[in-house]
Amino acid sequence: MVIAENQTYRPKNTTAAYKSKQREWFEWCANKEKVADGTIVYDAKLAFFLKDYVLTRGNKFKKNADGSPAPLGRSRIQ
Repeated sequence: MVIAENQTYRPKNTTAAYKSKQREWFEWCANKEKVADGTIVYDAKLAFFLKDYVLTRGNKFKKNADGSPAPLGRSRIQ
């Protein structure tokens, strides 16, 4: 009940930001043969997601001169 109530009063921009991140998680889980337990989140799986997907894709908002995603800098990772 508390979760549903919190989601009701959550700002629309926050909900939109969360949805895009959740969509990435669900798509990653669906495309991984190594992930047998679906979209359940736990620490080792989250660390694997960050290493396998987030760190390898680079910065979505910053591009190199050739248009490719800029690598994530140290300040973004910490």
